[in-house]
Amino acid sequence: MLDIGKLKKAYQRYGFEVQPNLDENVAIFSIRTGHYHNADIIPLKNNVDASRVLKEFQDLGYACQTKQYQSVDEVETAII
Repeated sequence: MLDIGKLKKAYQRYGFEVQPNLDENVAIFSIRTGHYHNADIIPLKNNVDASRVLKEFQDLGYACQTKQYQSVDEVETAII
């Protein structure tokens, strides 16, 4: 399981904001670029279905991606 505290710090370092979410197994980070809203949907454990959260944010107008990470170090590399 990914450490949510470290994950938040990594994303916030690059200007992302934590989005509220009722699913404790999924983290959501968004960033606004111009008039576009982007969101990364991140399952915190293996075998977590994040499709409901992904659809919710797509319906709100976000350009979304579901990203799978094995470690926070992977996050740092992927965001850059």
